[in-house]
Amino acid sequence: MTSITIELPDDLAARATSEGVLRQPAVVLLIDAATRAAAMARLRGMWSGMDKAGSDVPLSDEEISMQIKAARAAFRTGAAAA
Repeated sequence: MTSITIELPDDLAARATSEGVLRQPAVVLLIDAATRAAAMARLRGMWSGMDKAGSDVPLSDEEISMQIKAARAAFRTGAAAA
């Protein structure tokens, strides 16, 4: 388990405290959602890059599966480093 310390402006800390988002379960959910959103943004960027490259050759089911596995592995590595 990793501990983190953050500095927030007083008004934001007060609002976050009153909404209950500074408690551990809420913070974990927020960080999880943010890392998943970042992974999806990277995936969308890759798709956009493929579209711009003009790839006319569709991926096989095996290639798609390999890409998904690679993206999941990269996500887990990125999430572990955060």
